[in-house]
Amino acid sequence: MSTLEQIRKEVVEYLLERHSQEKEAGREFYFTVDTVQNRFLPPFPTDRAKLLGEESIKILCYGDWAPSPIAYLIIDISKQLYLIIEFRNAYDPTEFIVLNKLKNKFESYYKTDLVDGVSGREYFFRVLKIYKYNSSVIDKLNYFFNDVKPDIDFCVNDLKDNPKHSYYFFNRQQFEDYLKTEPFYTPPVSVAKRNLALKSLRVQNYKGIKQLVIDDLPASARWIILTGENGLGKTSVLQAIAAGLYGNNEESGTELVTDRSFVGVEYYANGEPFETNSRTPRLDAAPLKLANELATYGSSRLQVSASVTREMIEQQEPTTYHLFNSNGLLLNIEQYLKDTYSFNRPVFEKVVSLFKELLPTLSKIEIVLANKIPEVRYYEQDEEGKLVTDGLSFSQLASGFKNIIAMVGDLVYRLSSKQNVDDFSDLEGIVIIDELELHLHPRYQKLLPEILSKHFPKIQFIASTHSAIPLLGVPKDTVLLHVTRSEEKGIEVERLDVDFSVLTPNAILSSPIFGFKDLIPDSKAENRMIQPEDSYEEMTENRQLRSQIKEFLSPEKQQELLKLLKEK
Repeated sequence: MSTLEQIRKEVVEYLLERHSQEKEAGREFYFTVDTVQNRFLPPFPTDRAKLLGEESIKILCYGDWAPSPIAYLIIDISKQLYLIIEFRNAYDPTEFIVLNKLKNKFESYYKTDLVDGVSGREYFFRVLKIYKYNSSVIDKLNYFFNDVKPDIDFCVNDLKDNPKHSYYFFNRQQFEDYLKTEPFYTPPVSVAKRNLALKSLRVQNYKGIKQLVIDDLPASARWIILTGENGLGKTSVLQAIAAGLYGNNEESGTELVTDRSFVGVEYYANGEPFETNSRTPRLDAAPLKLANELATYGSSRLQVSASVTREMIEQQEPTTYHLFNSNGLLLNIEQYLKDTYSFNRPVFEKVVSLFKELLPTLSKIEIVLANKIPEVRYYEQDEEGKLVTDGLSFSQLASGFKNIIAMVGDLVYRLSSKQNVDDFSDLEGIVIIDELELHLHPRYQKLLPEILSKHFPKIQFIASTHSAIPLLGVPKDTVLLHVTRSEEKGIEVERLDVDFSVLTPNAILSSPIFGFKDLIPDSKAENRMIQPEDSYEEMTENRQLRSQIKEFLSPEKQQELLKLLKEK
């Protein structure tokens, strides 16, 4: 590979990485790179000798503006970087203003060196050498994009916002067409993200975790449950999993794992393992991240966004934000209900049916008009099916109701919109939930994992809990991870081999899953015995039986019974 080819490869890789960064931050960044003959470049009257070789690399960041001003970069074989601002005599008022902005900005730009300026009958231009002494091509490009290009952007915004000129700028299709011809671009390997499941986790020096390895998790496990006392690091482990699956950067550009830490994950997709880590280059990691298949929920789940569209809220609250921040908002499921009620009634009915299964005392959900504005109303019922409320707003619901509606609603809204499915059983992905039992009555703690497993069979749930009750509702093949922490070793995770499917809640609490040692109530009187029955109903029956036996056995009958026993 020639020197110029090596430079081009390095430049293309840099620009692709920058494109990914800008895309994750919600901004556009398109470009083309070409190898051009020097004879087709504008003349460099006093600096021509420094353009060594027959060819140079041309980087176009804005587009082909025809008669409008055009700015591009040239890199010669000696790795010198030049900014060329070229324009023809402009008569359009908008172009004239932009032209003068550029002239004024770069004739006196304090961090560039004016090599020369030439005017002619048809066009004139400015050639600016980008100075970064003893620096690499990448250093010079960084300097240009961070310090020089923002000034050009400011000058040309009027053109880009003007319909007359906007089509001169690059668009996504033009960029993708260019990539098809770029010899140093390798299309990302497409990963069919189906039947997803976590396989392994490796963490170093991250949020209290010094060294952590979890290996060989089964692809068949639809639930992974983390237990451990408060403050021992369950949330940190969940955050490490989320950062590994989603990638090191949120859409907002926030870095989830710093350079001093390391998070690596393997996950199954269609039975095949895929691996990525926090140090994987952004371009290589992009096709592996679960951008459309991940949802995460922290321990505060009672607030939904006031924004009315998924796009609006995701710009503010990225997929992982809720797990990492206490002020995260969830997607507005009520807007989804209103939209589907108006435009896709079958989906509306599916969502309502799902909520009614999750909340058995929920009778119905209706969309009503209040001052000509559609509003969602929730109606609750008693055990006999009679309405006990006259339609409540979301804010009037109990915390447990709000928790389930907000979280499961966000899950449905977020994943179905991204995966474009109407049947929730077709949703694929991994969902992470911190403190699964939060705000929930024990009845709903058991019911929630049951219903989630039933309606989302292709989703793996990874959740932490302080309660034994959710284990009564998860499948038998659930993986149990117990989290501990010490000053010497930091946060550690032990995989438990406990068959909880045959245990009562008391046995689950006293098992290694929770390690609860004392199950005797402090309120028990010394002269009373503990009731060992498995249910309150059994205890009541036994108590009644003992009372009947006591009534039957009078002192005389007791003596008679003793006599019979001695004779035998």
